[in-house]
Amino acid sequence: VLNYFQISNTEYWQGDLTANFRNCLIYGSMDNELFCYKKGTASYAATFDHCLIKSIDPLNTDLTNSGELKIQSCIYNKDPRFVDYKKWNFRPDSASATIHKGMNIPGISNDLNDLPWNAADTFDIGAYRFVK
Repeated sequence: VLNYFQISNTEYWQGDLTANFRNCLIYGSMDNELFCYKKGTASYAATFDHCLIKSIDPLNTDLTNSGELKIQSCIYNKDPRFVDYKKWNFRPDSASATIHKGMNIPGISNDLNDLPWNAADTFDIGAYRFVK
């Protein structure tokens, strides 16, 4: 998550950044799937709330210490355990660390397969809810 766009080795465009990530899965084949950097004097405000993040190295401590980067109730470096990612089935399986670890988000009533989120349950992290 950057507040700038690198144009050349010596030039970049910067801009104010406000970004909120909730119930997000940030996972892949690299050791560090999330990078957060700021350049220049533009503002930077990024929040990760109830996310699963794959990042072996600590996130930018300058940004976390200044309060510009907030990490709340996140899970680190756990395999999300999809049903079958090779067949594009990203629904969590029964052993997933994402089940009931998300947060309820007003206005979100269904997952990407149009299955309803049960208002009595805690959401799962990710775009698909766990189904037994």
